[in-house]
Amino acid sequence: KKGRISTLETDTGKLKEEAESNEKIISKLTKDKGNLEDEVGSKKGRISTLETDTGKLKEEAESKEKIISKLTKEKGNLEDEVGSKKGQISTLETGTGKLEGQTYTEELKMALFVLLAALLFILLIYYLYLY
Repeated sequence: KKGRISTLETDTGKLKEEAESNEKIISKLTKDKGNLEDEVGSKKGRISTLETDTGKLKEEAESKEKIISKLTKEKGNLEDEVGSKKGQISTLETGTGKLEGQTYTEELKMALFVLLAALLFILLIYYLYLY
């Protein structure tokens, strides 16, 4: 019986050592689990922040796209207006050219009238001189 008791005591000692070792492993695993849970929580928090920031950036991008759209429309309107003004300028330049031509024609008519009047005056003087 003593041999058996000794064997049981030895086996019990080994089991106690094994249980203590397992408890240390469980303690370490529990600590590791806690650290991992903290890390996961931290990463989830960062993900949430990034999602919020991404949402804000999307809203900002959409707002800027609306501004770009308005500016593009305004640019088109201004280009149309510039085209219209260029057409008006061209019409005015054509009209100015015609007026300049008319003025030149009027000046020629006036000069011819003055020459004709001078000739008539000379003829009148010549006629009076002869008679």
